[in-house]
Amino acid sequence: MGSVSIPTGYRGFYLGKGSVVHGAQDSDTRTLCKKPITKVRLAHTPHLTCTACRAAVAKATTSTKHADAYMNFFYAPNKIMRPGIDVPALIAARDAANAVTELHTERWYEVALAAYAENTQSDTSSGATISETSNIEGTDDMPKKGDTQPWRLVFQYATQDKESSRPFGSAQSAEYAADDMVAQAARKDSSVSITISNRDTGESYSYPRPEESEAPMPPKAKTAETKPVDVDALTSQVHELVDRIKAAKQGDDLGELAASAESIIRKLPTAKRTSLRSAVKEAKEAAAKPEPAEPSTEVAVNTDDPMTWSNVPQLIEAGAQMMREGAEFAQGLQSRGEGVASVLLTIRQNMIDPETGLPDLVWRMKATRNAAGKVYAEALEGVSEDAVEYREAHAALQIATRNKASDVLVSWMRGYDRADEKSIAMLGEILPGAVEILKADESGELTAEDAIRKLYAAKKVELPVRGRTEAMRITRRVEAIDKATKQIEAHQDAGNTAEVEKLQAKVDDLKADLPADALAKLGETAATKSDADKTAETLTKARKMFEAAGKRQAKLTAAQKRKTKGELYKLIREMVDTFGLDYSALVPAEDTEDKAPEADATA
Repeated sequence: MGSVSIPTGYRGFYLGKGSVVHGAQDSDTRTLCKKPITKVRLAHTPHLTCTACRAAVAKATTSTKHADAYMNFFYAPNKIMRPGIDVPALIAARDAANAVTELHTERWYEVALAAYAENTQSDTSSGATISETSNIEGTDDMPKKGDTQPWRLVFQYATQDKESSRPFGSAQSAEYAADDMVAQAARKDSSVSITISNRDTGESYSYPRPEESEAPMPPKAKTAETKPVDVDALTSQVHELVDRIKAAKQGDDLGELAASAESIIRKLPTAKRTSLRSAVKEAKEAAAKPEPAEPSTEVAVNTDDPMTWSNVPQLIEAGAQMMREGAEFAQGLQSRGEGVASVLLTIRQNMIDPETGLPDLVWRMKATRNAAGKVYAEALEGVSEDAVEYREAHAALQIATRNKASDVLVSWMRGYDRADEKSIAMLGEILPGAVEILKADESGELTAEDAIRKLYAAKKVELPVRGRTEAMRITRRVEAIDKATKQIEAHQDAGNTAEVEKLQAKVDDLKADLPADALAKLGETAATKSDADKTAETLTKARKMFEAAGKRQAKLTAAQKRKTKGELYKLIREMVDTFGLDYSALVPAEDTEDKAPEADATA
């Protein structure tokens, strides 16, 4: 198995005095390979070395059955939503998946598919249902009696019309998930009703339990006398354990202290738990940091290489890891922007420009521009003005969507295949005029993209030749070619043949991937500069340099001027030898004639 990076949200560390890097989340009690977490040491490396942990990550990242089924069912190969999809039912299904698991995990796609099937089954007017040939498993995926996950969490948010459910192996894991749902509903100023039950024993109870909830609950039949929870006393106990964790030395068993704190936190009301758990987590992280080394009496000799400085290499690696994680997040943002841009393209395909009689693919009408603005505005409905981070993320996603608009449009045009009857049939549903152009082309050389462009060009509408991402890639290659070409000229003047050949090979490779129009801009058809032209340019530059040096000479001292003149005389002699100059040509003709009689008289 090749190198496997530590997944986002996980940490790499050594168990005890071992040298193998394992992975786990901060809240886990076992590693990815199911080993108990006791004494740990943080590992400053982005890769896992434990074979079992790497296998667990690889298994998780290769399980894409439901993700593939989701994309194949709702979207065509060109990433445009298939006709007949019940959009309200799809939105409700996505909300149901968001409520129970992290966005775009395999479980998320599974829940979304099941919820969509359930919603459309009750709506006979829907134009799309999940068929037996769609490779999607049944919607009732809850474990039956005797399975290893007998606990069931049934929940319904205030914004949902139907209940949803999730299976769990223990009541504790079900309550953990329930806490997250309650917190999520509170952040959105909403509410959620939760019931936890056991299929085997028949046990069932509402959550949070009456003694855990701060809201008044209806009276229930008394089964046993229970003592009231002393919130202040339990909170104090947790803070004492937090102080002990902070004071613990590296290598001490922090897991036992954290487990004790967690058992007390579970007895407190739900609203009190989050802050206390955060305090325990921060204390564990602080205690896990290595103790600072004793100051050395030796004087460190630092160089320009930062890797030779004390503690700096570890910090560089940590910073690089954060940059990698940030870059992955940015890629995710671009992906979501591309998704929104695809929806906006579908909107424009449904809005016909009355002047051209064609879908307004390039935002000519105010109505299409207003439609995009409506999408952005509705995403902010109900969001507080104080939610600065959310609004900044919204603005970043809006920019990513605009940047991807041309990419999505060009990709859509290139996605149709003239030789594929189904593909041309789909094109005919949107642009029947393009299909007629293809049928009239007897040569067979015209592509579907060419037909679309020709159709719009007849209406004096210009479509982008390439997307923004492709255009930026070409621009970077052209700039690299310009830079390498200038370096080649400099090495040619210096007579460095080996470096010229190396740079020329680089230029040839860069040009090989450029389209014809970009090559034309580089001047491929223009004549190459002659040696005479290059010599004239060099002399012009030399003249300007001498003029600048002459202006600076006025500021020199007498000694500095004598030294400068000596260098100039030496340079003149070298120029005479290099260019084969005649010394007599340096003396004007008039001066020669005036001085000739004097020379004869002297003789």
